[in-house]
Amino acid sequence: MQLIINGHVFQVDGDGDGLVVNGTRYGVRMERQGDIFTVYVNGRPLAVHMPEDSVDGTVQVIVDAKVYEVEVKSTAGSVVDRKGPPVPTNLAADPETVTSQMTGLIVRVDVEVGDHLGVGDVLLTVESMKMENEVLSPREGVVKEVAVTGGTRVKDGDVLIRFEKSHGPAEEGA
Repeated sequence: MQLIINGHVFQVDGDGDGLVVNGTRYGVRMERQGDIFTVYVNGRPLAVHMPEDSVDGTVQVIVDAKVYEVEVKSTAGSVVDRKGPPVPTNLAADPETVTSQMTGLIVRVDVEVGDHLGVGDVLLTVESMKMENEVLSPREGVVKEVAVTGGTRVKDGDVLIRFEKSHGPAEEGA
């Protein structure tokens, strides 16, 4: 995903134990108390306050008493959950399959085969870097397969959920 911070663009990707920012890897660990996070970057603590609301996709984030304007430009299907770090899902290669782009532990699965979902419905909760994050449905559809259960460890590219194939207007009358 891309983060635009005070006008500067950063490419940010999770690698399970940390973050890769513009090609440089950082060890990251977080602790949370309410809406204040202590984020340890390569062992250095930073106090981070993230508000619950945003304006036009931009939020003000306060890091060690300095205010930053942050805009998130997610890749296709990515989801950002303000309760924790970004939770990417991937629909780019196959619109019926949601895959993980991060390493973590599935702590709860909220859907079953046959469930009718809308955009933004909770699919599951994954723990990564000691934070629990809800993965939301990036599309409408009916769940065809749930490929994980609570306790499953996932990594980049692992299948999480499969939807039934979408039928376009030309296919519906066939």
